[in-house]
This record gives sequence, C-alpha cells and structure tokens, in this order.
Amino acid sequence: MKNLASTVGLYLVDPTLSPFASEAVISILMGLVVQLRLDIPVLPVMSKADLIKEKSSYSLTLELNKVKDLVQTELKGVISEFIVKLVAVFIDYLPPIRIVRVSSKTMEGMEDLYSLIHETFCTCGDLT
Repeated sequence: MKNLASTVGLYLVDPTLSPFASEAVISILMGLVVQLRLDIPVLPVMSKADLIKEKSSYSLTLELNKVKDLVQTELKGVISEFIVKLVAVFIDYLPPIRIVRVSSKTMEGMEDLYSLIHETFCTCGDLT
C-alpha cells in the first residue's frame, strides 16, 4: 500500500437518509472499517447540513450513552441488542468522536472540518 502518512479519510454521512440514532452507530462502524482497512485516520462528516431542520441529539458531539438510550427506544429485538453492545465497545475502545456538520451549498461547517483535520495530525488537540 502507498504511504498514506499525511492522509485523512472523510466518511460522509447523509442525515436525510435516516434520522435514527442507530444510523449514527452504523456510520461510526463503517468509518472504523475504512480506517482499519486503509490504516489512516477517518473522520465522520455529516453532509447536507443545510437540509437538516432539526438538530438531532447526536449530530454535533456524539454522546454514546445518549445514543445507546435512543437506540433502545427506536429499535427492538436482536438488532437493538447488537447496536447497544457495539456502543459499549465504542465507549471502551474508541477515542472521543466529534461529527462535523457541513454543507457544500452554504459552506456551513467548513472551518470546523478544517480544524478537525488539523487536530488529527497535531498533538495539540482533542477531537471532542
């Protein structure tokens, strides 16, 4: 594989496809898979911020304990149990995650995205 030492991946999440907290958990998992496969930092980015009227509880700072509670009210059965266990693994093993909201139309969040990318390569920052 090529040297990707100064590369960062962006995993784009489209919030208009599903407003559920469980989708946030799946998005983190997908971003983690890409990160493990490419061996580069991958940042979740919520696109189409201009289309989101209501600011969801997981859209800016992902508070995994809140997400776990939301998932249990959204879903039932095996998938709910799986996602709750997955959230527990994220809490135990992943560093804090901040999801940046961006819009290519209004340019909302672009400065925040730039700052997050800078923090990824800098020892000066905390990703929360």
